[in-house]
Amino acid sequence: MARFDGPARGEPSYCEPMALFAHLVAPCSPPHHPDDLERGVAWLMARGVSVTRPKLDHVGAPLPHLAGSDAHRAAALRAAFDSGADLVWCVRGGSGALRTLDALGGAGELGALGLDVPLVGLSDVTALHAARFTAGVASIHAPVVTMLPALDAESTQALEAWLRDPRRMPVLETRRAAPRRRPVGRDGVFGRLFAGNLTVLGALCGTPAMPDLRDAILLVEDAGEWPYRVDRTLAQLHASGALRGLAALCYGTFEPTSEREREDAQIAVLDEWAARLGLPLCGPFPVGHGPSSWPSGQGLLYRLDIEAGSLAPLERVREAAT
Repeated sequence: MARFDGPARGEPSYCEPMALFAHLVAPCSPPHHPDDLERGVAWLMARGVSVTRPKLDHVGAPLPHLAGSDAHRAAALRAAFDSGADLVWCVRGGSGALRTLDALGGAGELGALGLDVPLVGLSDVTALHAARFTAGVASIHAPVVTMLPALDAESTQALEAWLRDPRRMPVLETRRAAPRRRPVGRDGVFGRLFAGNLTVLGALCGTPAMPDLRDAILLVEDAGEWPYRVDRTLAQLHASGALRGLAALCYGTFEPTSEREREDAQIAVLDEWAARLGLPLCGPFPVGHGPSSWPSGQGLLYRLDIEAGSLAPLERVREAAT
């Protein structure tokens, strides 16, 4: 991956104001601690982004892992897209996005909100991205707000560059000099990109929210999942037909379940499935739950150059959404 002579972790690398308005939402789980949210808000404000904090409903939450009742989270999401914001940014993933979709009235309802206003997030937000991918509207796979202060220097610079021009996505490059890959033709692979959490994507099987991935480039990441669970999820996706017609399989980071485990064990499972399905495979890209996490445009046309280990967007965000 290209190197940058960037700032120390968490420090803005420039003083240029961005004049963006981000409405923060919690459609899944609440922040682990209020300070986590405040640090993320401070990161955005230090870069000139105006924010509206999310309205959390701890009292009305039916379960402690939810940031309020299903109706509250759905209403907050609707309000965010109607607020005139440039970005609707999720503060955390966790769990609850499928319940939020149900409370909205289905995946189609989310796809009809804020057609040119990107929804930003990852992890459980994958379920919301899937709805917007199907509708062909703006959605960005990027770190949730509580992750922002812990990003490495390269990811910080990539996010800053994207915030200066939210329609333009960066080129993703593999983090290793010799990426694990399965070669294809000289021209590379072209397809609409869908990036998301593998476990959440598996949970969408059999639901109306499951996106049609035919001719798409699928980029998956995960955290804290044992290799056998990765295998089970891929088997479920395959058995459901969700991987039929896929153009290529790419992967970001797979955060280990413990200090003793290496992410290579999970990647070996992806490699076996790519071989079984005859799919091009490339990674690891800087996408996921860890400090190396860059933004990517859901549903945009990308070119995968496996020899170079790169994923390059061929269009801008709102050009694709309109």
